Amino acid sequence: MMKAGTNIQVKRILYLTDFSQPSEAALPFVISMARNYGAFVNALHVLMPAPPANGNPKLREQTIATVEEIAQAEMQKVDSQLAGLPHDTTVEWGTGTAVWSTVQKAIQQSRPGLIVVGTHGRTGTQKNHAWLRRGGNLPPFSRAGSHDRAECVPRHS
Repeated sequence: MMKAGTNIQVKRILYLTDFSQPSEAALPFVISMARNYGAFVNALHVLMPAPPANGNPKLREQTIATVEEIAQAEMQKVDSQLAGLPHDTTVEWGTGTAVWSTVQKAIQQSRPGLIVVGTHGRTGTQKNHAWLRRGGNLPPFSRAGSHDRAECVPRHS
């Protein structure tokens, strides 16, 4: 557990977004932390591979182009909110059927000190989570609560 008065240095923040309301609600927290620590923000949205369009390659191409266009437009909104902060925004196609391998690659490449994601949680309750990263492990603290209340709580393994 972290002791009171411990200095935390966060140089990079990885903000994972699916453009949902909980993800949008987590962005002010990201911005606040980036300003507070002078941190660089990597905003990432991972697109799932498009399902086959019943053997119609033209329909599949159109679907992929539309999904990508919508994601880029949403990421542009994130980019404008991060204006004035050092940051980059990325929309990337995931591999296989899971987002995690792409997120894992982003963690390895950017080596963030803080990872932030907003979710509906398994109970449907909106939650924002932030993990402090130390070394190669996921850290022992997360942020939980509604978007208008922030608190750091111990994360149970």
